Amino acid sequence: MRLQDTALHDCGGFAFTDRPTLTMLPEYATARTSLVEYLSSRQDVVALFEYGSVSAPGLSDLDFVVVLINRPASDIARYLDRAQLPVNALRTMAQATLMVMSEEDFPHITRWDDLRLVLRFGRPVETVCLEGRALFLTEICRIVDWLPWQIARLTRVIATRRIPVVTAIGWLYSLTYSLRKLETVFGVYRDCWGTFREQIVDFRRHYFSDPEGVDARLASLVIEGHAVACDALRTFAEYIVEGSAVYGPARAPEGRLTVPGGIVLDFVARPDVPSPLALVTAAVEGTTVVHLPAALARHFAVYGTSDGIIGRSLRRALALSAAASEASQVATDMREILHERISTCDRWASFLRDNEVQSGLFKFAWFFEHDRSDEDSRRTSR
Repeated sequence: MRLQDTALHDCGGFAFTDRPTLTMLPEYATARTSLVEYLSSRQDVVALFEYGSVSAPGLSDLDFVVVLINRPASDIARYLDRAQLPVNALRTMAQATLMVMSEEDFPHITRWDDLRLVLRFGRPVETVCLEGRALFLTEICRIVDWLPWQIARLTRVIATRRIPVVTAIGWLYSLTYSLRKLETVFGVYRDCWGTFREQIVDFRRHYFSDPEGVDARLASLVIEGHAVACDALRTFAEYIVEGSAVYGPARAPEGRLTVPGGIVLDFVARPDVPSPLALVTAAVEGTTVVHLPAALARHFAVYGTSDGIIGRSLRRALALSAAASEASQVATDMREILHERISTCDRWASFLRDNEVQSGLFKFAWFFEHDRSDEDSRRTSR
């Protein structure tokens, strides 16, 4: 029996939005050229990097990072506003955010993701190289930070019965990266996960060439992907909480992390998590809840010890008794990795806010508060 059969049997009743249009590779090349030409007149732009790949033209979008000097001109926010970008570049970027960071902070992007960065304009900027234990712990963080959001998004799609086609396919494809990491880095694998990955690759490859029944197939993949993601999270949680000491003792206080946009991470003491069907049923009530082992609350509690923009926002959203004490239960080397990650994210956010850029944060954008009032009040009180 496939995993989707344990989740929902009904693949019908979905509404489909955000349908793709066939885009040829030369159009992507033209879009890159337009964006390079647009940025090349700026003295404060150090480089333009592209990450990801265009493996399925029409479904793939272009992902860029703009690297700026540490003190860019005062009009940089207006210049990088999406409304000002070349139309063809904007079209191929689709819903992707134009990431923006300083020359000083860009090298630390590898603390979050192992991106394949391609320099499209400007001069090379070396990134931090992680190795050994530091890389292994960072890979754990990449799963813990990312897999719950993939589940939450797919839960919301199923609960609302509305599939944004391009975006949903992107989420499913992103899920395959997490599944691949589980296998190659941690040796955590199930045959059905491999089958699902193959299905997604095949679906993307033939989306435009074989359009018959594409909606029904996508609905089926969304349901199956949701079940696979829940199964992967459950399996990984058992592996990392019970088989590793990085998050301290398995027993931990229950708590919740409320994320802007109606997502709640519910840290529970019981070792199992609800079935995919139970998650979807709960989401119908308006809030998407993803259940995680209580010990993983310490992961986010360490993030909350940071006094930067993202750390403070996350700390306010975390309902966990004795959060600071729980953070101390995390292994020292893992705490160092988590501190490096959240400090990097805080610096990215501060750079955006100081330059009045409304978006452009690479990670944890849902906790980005552009309003200066909080920091201004802190400075006044000193």
